[in-house]
Amino acid sequence: MSSSVCNPKLYLEEMAQTQGSNQKIYYSSKVIDLSKQVQAQKESIQQLKRQLIGHESLQHQIFEHLFKNHEKENPFASLLSLLPENYPVGSIFINGRQQRVTRFLSMNFKDNIAMFQDGESVKTFDIESIDGIIWELPGR
Repeated sequence: MSSSVCNPKLYLEEMAQTQGSNQKIYYSSKVIDLSKQVQAQKESIQQLKRQLIGHESLQHQIFEHLFKNHEKENPFASLLSLLPENYPVGSIFINGRQQRVTRFLSMNFKDNIAMFQDGESVKTFDIESIDGIIWELPGR
């Protein structure tokens, strides 16, 4: 029999040391586990960032390809895509017929539509049908 069993105070001190030691081991293993989890999450975040960059690059390449092909098919579409919203325009030609407009509003490549303002109304046209533009001269 150990002397600590006969001495309750000594026994309690030994138990406290053992428990303290066990707690330190327990908490140390928890810290190690949490560190591993944090490291795994950091690696996952880095992997997701690399994938996102890859997707953005792919989207940019697709847009460039579509824009270049569209530019070859319809130079007016590429020209209009460079203009800011509310840009002054005098008239446009749609399949050879003049249409009065006052401002270029925007383009929607997805639906192949260009939008123009004429006074209080908004006119929409198929981008492919635009075959000429008369520019409004500033100050007139």
